[in-house]
This record gives sequence, C-alpha cells and structure tokens, in this order.
Amino acid sequence: MKLQSKYVGFALRLLLAKARYRSRLRLQSFEIAMEKDVELHIDRKSTVECGHRAYLRRGTVVDARDGSVLKIGRFVFVNRGCSLVARYAIEIGDETLLGEYVTIYDHNHNYDNPATGELRNQGYRGKPVSIGRNVWIGSHVFIGAGVSVGDNSVIGAHTVVTRSIPANSLVYGKTELVMKPRGMNQP
Repeated sequence: MKLQSKYVGFALRLLLAKARYRSRLRLQSFEIAMEKDVELHIDRKSTVECGHRAYLRRGTVVDARDGSVLKIGRFVFVNRGCSLVARYAIEIGDETLLGEYVTIYDHNHNYDNPATGELRNQGYRGKPVSIGRNVWIGSHVFIGAGVSVGDNSVIGAHTVVTRSIPANSLVYGKTELVMKPRGMNQP
C-alpha cells in the first residue's frame, strides 16, 4: 500500500507509538495523522482504535485507563488541544469534527463518601460516551459521562453537554441546553 505524501511524515510517529503500545493501539491504516505533541496514554488493560485518515492535531490528549476502549472513527478530525479521557468507553463516529479544546470524559470523581477522606481516594464513576457519525462539535465544548450524541448533530461552541442529544439536532447554550432540529431557526 502506498501512502499519500501528506501521511508519510506521520508514519514514523505512528510506528513509534505502535511499537510502544503494541496491540493496545489499533490502527485501521497508516494514513492517520498524528501531529507532534499529541499525548497518547494507554494503560495495559485498555485499547485505542484509530480509523483510516483520522487526524489528531497537536496538543491533543488521548488517555485510556482502567480497561477502557477509546474508538476514533474514519475521517475524524480532532483539532488542537482536545482531551479524550476514557475509563469506561468513548466512541467517536466516522467523519466527525471536533473543534479546538473539546473535552470528552466518560467519568467523574466519586465525592459522596466523607469517611474515605481525600477526594482522590474515592475512585471514579461513569458511563460510556457515544458520539455519532458526521457530528460537528464546536470549540471549548465539554461532553460528560453517559452522553450519546446522535448522527448529523451540531453542538455550538462553549456548550456543556451532560445529557444525550438526538440525531439531526442543533445544540447550544452556556447556562441552559437548547436543542432544536437541525436546519430550523439556526442562531
């Protein structure tokens, strides 16, 4: 297989990551762009899967812990400074676009047992996150545990998403989540 010229420069970085993580890093092809300064952390029980022609910009953090599976689909674009942190599961569908500094966490700290003492010792709780196909997520969006985002949806910049979004939706709001069918009354 011959790589397109723009992916040749990324191939060495991918080969080094593949050598470090072995079967924990699954690549659909070597036509995946991982710019320098992408932080990749995969513990011994977890896996990260990257689809064909996924593109990860510099400053992105991809972190899989505690036996989680983090899947990045085909033709997914992850802009600079994004954080994808999984302790359960995160799946990002094909052809999805993430703006700058998007944060996706499938977990949160436990904090409700004062007898345990420090918060850092109380562990985590969470649920898998699923981002559909052909979704556009604007810059500085936070998506939390248990959220499912339907196909063909758009999430406006600076939105905090803590509940699921149906397919073909436009979602935005800094204080209250506003959901509308896509294509109608766009702001």
